[in-house]
Amino acid sequence: MNRSSGSTGLSSPDPYSFCADHSEGGAQLRTKRTILSSRACEEEPMTTAPIADSGIPPMPERNPKALRAAIAENAPALLPDFDAHWQRAIADTFDLAPVPAFLARWWGEYAIARDPLLEAKVRRLEDEAAQAADIDRARALLEEAGHLRREARQVEPGQ
Repeated sequence: MNRSSGSTGLSSPDPYSFCADHSEGGAQLRTKRTILSSRACEEEPMTTAPIADSGIPPMPERNPKALRAAIAENAPALLPDFDAHWQRAIADTFDLAPVPAFLARWWGEYAIARDPLLEAKVRRLEDEAAQAADIDRARALLEEAGHLRREARQVEPGQ
């Protein structure tokens, strides 16, 4: 897909072709002009090889392109929803402001999906909560699932 950004004449062959600037400790997005002229983004490593002996692939670099590649390789069932969400929230709006929230959501989703045992535990907790007759039991189960989801979003690249 080749998109042009109007009067600037900039185009990107890949809708995910920007990366985050981690120099200040946060994930500040660069402008599109900086992104397209930055060779650092183009050459960013996207390691998705499994961690030794665990069978769980490491987290990719923290940018949409690397995350999408990891999802495609290791959790392809998430890919249609990832792409649809990207299209709806970012591409169709031509707005980069939602990217940090988008990345946070899908970072956590992938962190869970890449670990079959963790994914099964989260799903089991959510399913049990949906079936629970006691509201306190359902709340406790959802709190535990939520805690696991929050922890998953804290995983760093390479872990």
